[in-house]
Amino acid sequence: MPGRLRKVSPLKAPSKDLIALGLEGSANKFGAGIIRHGMDGSVSVLANVRHTYITPPGEGFQPRDTALHHREWALKIIKQAISDADIDLSAVDCICFTKGPVRLYKAINLI
Repeated sequence: MPGRLRKVSPLKAPSKDLIALGLEGSANKFGAGIIRHGMDGSVSVLANVRHTYITPPGEGFQPRDTALHHREWALKIIKQAISDADIDLSAVDCICFTKGPVRLYKAINLI
């Protein structure tokens, strides 16, 4: 399944298609996106999978509870993104992430 084309890659003339796995977990949502930066300058979104932590009514987001949610869902979301992108994990050239309340090394240790 082809991804949606974006305008132009910010990368300067890559010698091969580059695939980036992006992880986002800075708030109540954990997400994994996979982007292909083509040699021709195109950018395709291959996957964009997320899961939202919803608190019980009347309660705000507690960092500990949000971190537990992200830890529970990180591997599932990453595996789904890789499946949706129809690639193997070995095809990923780099991993990008937001720095937020969840310690990323905990999520990385799940992979």
